[in-house]
Amino acid sequence: MASQHKLKVLTVPSLEDLMSGRVSMAQLRPVEVEDLLGREPVVLDDDGLHQLIDSQVVMVTGAGGSIGSELCRQLLKFQPSMLVCFDHSEFSLYSLEQELTALKLDVRIEYLVGDVKNARRVQHVLASYQPAQYFMLQPINMCL
Repeated sequence: MASQHKLKVLTVPSLEDLMSGRVSMAQLRPVEVEDLLGREPVVLDDDGLHQLIDSQVVMVTGAGGSIGSELCRQLLKFQPSMLVCFDHSEFSLYSLEQELTALKLDVRIEYLVGDVKNARRVQHVLASYQPAQYFMLQPINMCL
């Protein structure tokens, strides 16, 4: 949001660090991803992911959640032939659909409502779309 308004976002040391002299105002710097993560970022094997996902049908369960929707965004960079977004929240899927449709990507995207605990629904979706890869964000214990 700050970048949309062309604002600079800088790290701010604690008041204690400033008062003790351990940090000076001259050491202010732009915020980096690592500052927000609290860890080193994971470096992805883009070539390997491209080989795994390119021209494949990929399915993400929990696609409407924060992690699932980000996973969908990232997967689209690797050009699947189809992305199947599966979630129990119709509103979350609708929001994801609005966002991804606005990108005008050349990828077929299906948005399906269902619960991963419903074995029949999951089996039907898997049989219908036959994903080569699927990413389940919710653990399931299905009795078939």
